[in-house]
Amino acid sequence: MADLLNTIKKAGVGAMQANAPVAVMFGTVTSADPLEIKIEQKMTLTAAFLVLTDAVKDHGVTFTVNGSTGSGGDPGHYHDYSGDKLYLQQSTLRLGDTVVLLRVQGGQKFVVLDRVWST
Repeated sequence: MADLLNTIKKAGVGAMQANAPVAVMFGTVTSADPLEIKIEQKMTLTAAFLVLTDAVKDHGVTFTVNGSTGSGGDPGHYHDYSGDKLYLQQSTLRLGDTVVLLRVQGGQKFVVLDRVWST
């Protein structure tokens, strides 16, 4: 009888999770290198469980520029510049950052969506 009850409970939990495939959670970065994020009171996620978005990691951003410098020097002159320029967006997570995570159904992967900024 106890086995039947446990089976029914597991089926009920599975059905509930199927209706809510993603859970929103908050965590705190407890180590930046290697990356570790603590969620709840006892669970720490390592890099193997984390999927990072561009909002929380360094990545290149390309801008198209077209302009010229102001006149300067002696004699006065200017320079035209144009084209695509690659810049580094520095967004690496730091110790103490609070982050928003999306727990993928089953809890095997967590998407680190963004930082939480407090005012």
